[in-house]
Amino acid sequence: MLITTIEDCLETMAGLSQTPVTPSFIILDRDKQILIDIAKKVFKGSALTDRQHETVKKILISRYKTQFKNRKIDLENSVNNLRQPIRYIDRSEYIKIENGEKYNEPLWAGYVPKKVIVIRFPFNMTYSKLIQEVKRGDINDEPLGRFYVQRFKDKHILPYTEKTVYSLLSKFKKRIKDIDQELLNIYDDCEKIIKNKKDYVPGIYNYEIKHSSDSVINFYKDFFGEPAKENLYLYFDRKEKLGLRHFDMDQVKLSLSSLSNLTQKILNRKYSRINLDLEKWPLNQIVESILELKRIPLLIVIPGTKEKDSLEGISKMHKIFKNLIPSEDISVLVRMKNSTKDGKDFNNYIKEQKINNSLAENTKIVYITNKKVPKPLLMSTWDPEAVLICDNTRNYTKVDQLVSSVDVQFQINGHDSFWNQMHFGSDTI
Repeated sequence: MLITTIEDCLETMAGLSQTPVTPSFIILDRDKQILIDIAKKVFKGSALTDRQHETVKKILISRYKTQFKNRKIDLENSVNNLRQPIRYIDRSEYIKIENGEKYNEPLWAGYVPKKVIVIRFPFNMTYSKLIQEVKRGDINDEPLGRFYVQRFKDKHILPYTEKTVYSLLSKFKKRIKDIDQELLNIYDDCEKIIKNKKDYVPGIYNYEIKHSSDSVINFYKDFFGEPAKENLYLYFDRKEKLGLRHFDMDQVKLSLSSLSNLTQKILNRKYSRINLDLEKWPLNQIVESILELKRIPLLIVIPGTKEKDSLEGISKMHKIFKNLIPSEDISVLVRMKNSTKDGKDFNNYIKEQKINNSLAENTKIVYITNKKVPKPLLMSTWDPEAVLICDNTRNYTKVDQLVSSVDVQFQINGHDSFWNQMHFGSDTI
């Protein structure tokens, strides 16, 4: 009887040996994938791991001893004979808090979080799927930055936030034993809050605001009045800005039932960025919804690449707003060169319409272009309730930074929205 190696036995069964075996081995369907996969790896030069060795040994001895005997191969001695030394794998599993600098690479362009959560485990299909669920998060979550998408060997890096801790430990607390006590404490605190939301979570409970900042809430109470059926939708619209996480949804539905269809869709948005399709919603309807939601003061961003487009943009918007907002409450913080016809026409238009007013605290509408933030706006404390963008290009300038700081941004440019195609985290209505 021939004594060979367990690697040779695998390769012979899988038909990978230099000398063909006749008749071929009959491999049971339940064993095909694991035996052939491991056979291919050892054929390419990989050493067996300790677990692979024990698994293959058990399968061959229990189910294929007779087939090897018929081919004059001493299986019992061969399975303990190795071509290469056993490859031992670090199977440690843990979830720990670590310094982000340990994982900094040039790719991150200097971004180094002080603390990160590190979960470590050897390859495990179930664990890998659970990690992806944690990284995807809720539908309302912003996508993780590139730093956290990167995988470092058997380690996954996650942001050190309470929400991440709770999501991660909810899935792994009973699977991985080695977990930092600080993370377990955070998980327990989150669990306590989630099970007793009324005692902790900021929100409006039966028309009463609870667990929120007095200064912020008092401002909006003066703005809207005490929460009631008639105005609850206004608080719901600003839930992100106010940090309100709980609403009695039956009361919300009742509050918004009399609103326009577009306004209801805006209220049910998932993101702060909204693409409004002009083929579905006429501009006057969009303006009506802005007024219905009391999203004034309003910052309007008009095209700035061509003077002709700027003139067209401001004239189109002003025709709608001029009968709704007094001209003295409108400020255009843009001027064009008088040396061109379109530039001169633009300057004459704002002068004739009497909307060339200086920016004041009580200004209701401010116009800028998508090219830059005018200095008067930068120096002021004027704060818009919403942004209306009349252009589908983004320049990644300070205008973009200003726009993204407002809790709701409307972009009107039809179904081919730049945000819809290129930007994560936006709704199209």
